[in-house]
This record gives sequence, structure tokens and C-alpha cells, in this order.
Amino acid sequence: MRVSRLALISTECIEEDYEMLIFMKNVKKFLDLKSGNEKLRALHYTDGRVYASDLYLMVWLDGDFGRCGSYDFATGESVEVEMPDFTKVIPPVKATSVCAIYSAAEIEELHTILKGIVSMSAKQKDPLSVQMEWEPVIMAFKVRNAKLQIQYDASSYMQNHPHDEHERACVDARSLADIVGYFAQRKTEVRMYAPLRVSRQTPILFTAEGTGAVLSQRRDMTIFKN
Repeated sequence: MRVSRLALISTECIEEDYEMLIFMKNVKKFLDLKSGNEKLRALHYTDGRVYASDLYLMVWLDGDFGRCGSYDFATGESVEVEMPDFTKVIPPVKATSVCAIYSAAEIEELHTILKGIVSMSAKQKDPLSVQMEWEPVIMAFKVRNAKLQIQYDASSYMQNHPHDEHERACVDARSLADIVGYFAQRKTEVRMYAPLRVSRQTPILFTAEGTGAVLSQRRDMTIFKN
């Protein structure tokens, strides 16, 4: 059976439109629309990629968008701002990088758990943190404070784990839930990379086909010594 080139192009366009629809549906969570800084209220298009970010996280999508520059999310109008060099924020990935690989079903289950954690902490005054641990076989998500003691051992395939140590990170619970929720809607395999070093300045990298995210860490004295 022969499939015309036109049909293949049409299918690719539909897939790109669907991916952009999911991105735009979630992008409000990744911007700071109340900020006085126009950069944090805009979508930034450059080199076949669109970026959305606030001060603590960044999400991107690859595609042929037919535009370049920065555009206010609310109005869609072009804004004259100096575009950040987003590529400097993305941690490099090596063949030996430690990462947990999740199937679409596993990432959806993780999102359900994280939504529940965020919901349980809704009335707490201080933002809730989640400790992430890349272990030899599973990945653990832990909440430890005066009111909540939770641990969820997520099913995943661990790649390049050294087995003699646990890679750790600490992140904001709501931001993590928002990022995982975005990937869950895409229904695709997701990779979560362990931080390159034990440092609060080292962000967590998430990747899937044609998209990705970076999330800043929070201070956790059980992880960071300074």
C-alpha cells in the first residue's frame, strides 16, 4: 500500500498542532503572568523551539512555528526584550548520565500521586518540597515535614545508576506536579535526569521526544551541606 507524501506531511502537521495545543494548554503554569518583567510573561521563539519560563522552571517545545522573537502570552503581540540564552540553562546530557525512564502509563500514575500530595498540602503556609532519589532499581519521591510523611516508589527503568550511592534532589512540589502533568498529557516516554552534582544550583532535566523541561532545586539540609 502506497502512502502519498502529501498524506505524510498532513499527519506530521496534525501531530505538531496537537503537541502545540498541549503546550499552550499548560503554559500558564510555566510563566509568571503577574510579573513586571516582560520576559517572564512571554513566549520566546528561536532556532525552531519555543520557550516558556519563570524564575524557577523552563519548558520548551520543538517545531516549525514560522516565527522568531518574543511574544506576550496574553496579547500575542511582539515584545522588544533581550531574549535569554535558554540553552545555557539546560544541563548537558552524556552517555553516562543517570536517568529514570518512565513509560506514558508510569508518568501518568506519578502525576496522580503528585497531585494528591499538592492537594493535601494546599492549606499549609509554606510551599511543600519533594525530595527525589534516583535509586538502583526505583525512583523515590519523599515528603518529610511536621504534617506530612509520604514516600512513593515510582516504577521506572533506571539507566547508568552507579548502584553504590543514591542521587538526590529537592524541588517544589507544585512545580514538579505541573511539569509531570504536562508530560502525562503528551502520553509519551519521559526521562528524568539526576543532577550533575550535589548543588542547589544544578537544575533537574526532564526530556521527551521534541520537548523538555528544567526545574530549579530547593534547599534541603539533608542533601546540601552549604
